[in-house]
Amino acid sequence: HGLAPSGPLWQRGAKSQVSACHLPRREHYCRCGDRTGRGQISVAVVAREQMQSWLEALREAGISAQGMVTDSLGVPMQSEHRNILIDADRALIRSDKNLAMAADRELVGTLLSLEEDVEEGEESEQAISVLIDPEAEESISLQVTQWEAELNCPVSKELLDYSTFETLCRNYDS
Repeated sequence: HGLAPSGPLWQRGAKSQVSACHLPRREHYCRCGDRTGRGQISVAVVAREQMQSWLEALREAGISAQGMVTDSLGVPMQSEHRNILIDADRALIRSDKNLAMAADRELVGTLLSLEEDVEEGEESEQAISVLIDPEAEESISLQVTQWEAELNCPVSKELLDYSTFETLCRNYDS
């Protein structure tokens, strides 16, 4: 079983081959994952200092981690949608089984527009489903409207039945 840490851990499908991550290995932890059906390879990158901080916190709590998984992989998948779960000022974005990232809410429009630029020759009108805690619905409505305008695609809002944490736990798929 994995542990879902919060923080700047992200995954991204990479075209062609991944050659030992072009990040300084002493500063970043890089892990290659599964190959997708489109021939992409999942890659996770996190600052080494952040990873060490998470592992130290677990050790102090008497927990030995068998693995660590980004919490954004617990975002429920809706077929043919990019899925965004709002967690306070963070947005957890998941658009495929192995394609997920976490970002500040303010960066969602920019990140999704960059994702569209990377997808060569594919239709970019993939709908967006935004999952929101009912208590936060009012504070996110304007941003959702902005994303719809910026990305020129349909955006739907769905209220969570459970807390954000419980939703992520219920949808984690090892």
